Amino acid sequence: MYVTGEMPLRGTDPRNIDRQKIFSAHPVMHNDVLRGYLYAILGGQKYDELADSVRGSYVQKLSLGALVAIVLTAFLVGLLVFGLLTRAQGPASRTKSGSCGKLFRAWPTRSGNNSRA
Repeated sequence: MYVTGEMPLRGTDPRNIDRQKIFSAHPVMHNDVLRGYLYAILGGQKYDELADSVRGSYVQKLSLGALVAIVLTAFLVGLLVFGLLTRAQGPASRTKSGSCGKLFRAWPTRSGNNSRA
């Protein structure tokens, strides 16, 4: 039996008519004669109880708040570090040629009066 359409298949929960549940069905055969179908509801009453307790959980709300705070803090720290690394570093960064050449002496060469002896 193959069903095409929206998956997963949902059907009425036998314990609560207002609720839809995911289910699985398998044909029951006896002497090559179809006798019916076996339905198994996936995620039964225990699953519902656990899901309901987690939805309203204090720990879940606290964890979500902490996660949001951590992500926001990391973003702000990242912006601060980015700003500090990319800002102008003084007058040398504002000129095309820079002023670093004026800070260092030229190495002496062998030709001329600047040779080392």
